[in-house]
Amino acid sequence: MADELIAAKGTENNLLQRITKLEDRIAQLEKNQLQPLTPSAYTVTNGSVDRTYNANTVAVAELADIVYCILLDLETKGIVSVA
Repeated sequence: MADELIAAKGTENNLLQRITKLEDRIAQLEKNQLQPLTPSAYTVTNGSVDRTYNANTVAVAELADIVYCILLDLETKGIVSVA
């Protein structure tokens, strides 16, 4: 009977240690979550969604539209804000 109690206590301690490790890991993940940038960080005018370009003939304006599209995608994930 004493051996069973010792084994049960060891299992309990093991479980408590594992729970503590999981709680620490969850706290670490919550701490490292990405926070959105401030809304004033990106202000776009005349942006349009453009997901296609020819790498050999792309214009600067077209690249700007692609950057705008990427920003919108990041905004939907809550990583940045676009005003």
